[in-house]
Amino acid sequence: MKLFGDAAPKNPSVDHEAENRRLKRELARVTEEFDIRNKARDDARRDVFDCIGMFYNPIGKHTNNGLQSPVAFEIRQLNLNMAGV
Repeated sequence: MKLFGDAAPKNPSVDHEAENRRLKRELARVTEEFDIRNKARDDARRDVFDCIGMFYNPIGKHTNNGLQSPVAFEIRQLNLNMAGV
């Protein structure tokens, strides 16, 4: 993958300041893509661990379901669904 182009300009009359500006823009773009990718990865990791915690800790209370255990939450949801709510 070509990130920053050639290390040295092929034409000696190339404006070096323009080349430096281009390289800085490219570095900013690559850095932004890296940050976005890592943020998405961290969010996915957090979601997976939340899911695992809900299924493998059926007794402990969880804040994302009204401080109920997952089993109690599922029973409540089943009762609500059967009542048509």
